[in-house]
Amino acid sequence: MKTNKPITIDGVTYDKVAASLSSMPLFNEASIGQTVAIRLQYFATDENGVIRPEDPSQYDVPIVYGDVTTSQDADALAAFAKITAAVQEYINAKGL
Repeated sequence: MKTNKPITIDGVTYDKVAASLSSMPLFNEASIGQTVAIRLQYFATDENGVIRPEDPSQYDVPIVYGDVTTSQDADALAAFAKITAAVQEYINAKGL
């Protein structure tokens, strides 16, 4: 994925990010919430196509929601809806 905020370390521009995603349900009496944790890690691709993750990972971007479903962040809600839809597509495709 391309970042909107590339960083440069020792002359190398890190203009892409890889995402680590974790999500767990929160069961309530009348609803189901969802915790979401995402970590974006910068990386660059050199002229030979070799991938170089930034090191140290002090520039990683953590994104955490205790319950994204109660968030007032419209972008987070839209992204979570797309993730949920993609998982549903997979469930349907595999007959799960």
